[in-house]
Amino acid sequence: SVAAQFLSWLGETSRSWLVVLDDLADTANLDGLWPAGRAGRVLVTSADAAAVPSDMRVVPVRPFSLREAISYLSERLSADPDKRHGAIELAQDLDLEPVALAQASAVIANTPLSCREYRAHFVRRRERLAESSSARPSAAAVTWMFSFERADQLAPGRSAQLLLALAALLDGHGIPETILMAPAAGDFLASGGDVPANSESARAGLAALEQAGLLTVEPVTAPPTVRISPVLQAALRAAIPEGVRDQARRSVADALLQGWPEREQPGWPASGLRSCVATLRRITGDRLWDGGCHPVLVRAGDSLDRARLTEPAVDYWRDLARTSGRLLGGEHPDTVLAGQRL
Repeated sequence: SVAAQFLSWLGETSRSWLVVLDDLADTANLDGLWPAGRAGRVLVTSADAAAVPSDMRVVPVRPFSLREAISYLSERLSADPDKRHGAIELAQDLDLEPVALAQASAVIANTPLSCREYRAHFVRRRERLAESSSARPSAAAVTWMFSFERADQLAPGRSAQLLLALAALLDGHGIPETILMAPAAGDFLASGGDVPANSESARAGLAALEQAGLLTVEPVTAPPTVRISPVLQAALRAAIPEGVRDQARRSVADALLQGWPEREQPGWPASGLRSCVATLRRITGDRLWDGGCHPVLVRAGDSLDRARLTEPAVDYWRDLARTSGRLLGGEHPDTVLAGQRL
């Protein structure tokens, strides 16, 4: 009803307005919800041009221009102008990719390396990867490895590596920091054998990853929001060994449950927790059902109920009941519970 009122106002008002729909994956998500009105405009961002309605004008977002890339590097390395030597050549070798430039500049800013020295390491690494795969990898597929190595140097034990394994299974657009600070996450970090199972190890690993340019932590929300590139997440999931990935899946599901506030308020972090559960389900498939339905799946459905998101809640419980019936049988207590919620 709130959405309907808002759309009605947009259609009738004479005040100028702009609605931005960020990271649209499927036009079906906005059936009956497209903003329209003579006084306004709609801007849609999407990684897939096919997800944009055919009657909208498409404006591709290209990589940086050379001037933009140099300006970006100069600003990031302003504390030490000597590090800028070779910036033009580095920007060109990085194909002007914003993600690659962000990761490279983070490493350069926090090490003795200059742009010229980083470029020499980058070119050698890229050539080796191209020889082994018979294809030229993207710049970001190379720079994240340097950032990964730098984070490993900064963090105790393997905490940075293992934190990335957890973050790769969550919604990179917004991860509540409490998930990565939960006891289950601490136990997972301690499984590397080099760090104690506590939140301080996780905090140190998170700081190292941010310093290396692999993720960002935004303290303006409570709890802080952790963001990580979906491109990097996909690369990490492909690189993580199967055994570590299975352990990370179980640990992150437990951490989600532990990080869920007892008294849930509308908005953040509940919205972020629900999105992270949805991402985890999409990535792991039926593996959250080993031994029964993981409790975090029920908690996410209850959260939709508390938020009075009725239609999404109906779809969620219907899918959960169907999946539980397929995997556990119609008489299983988890199947019965999902059916009761529905």
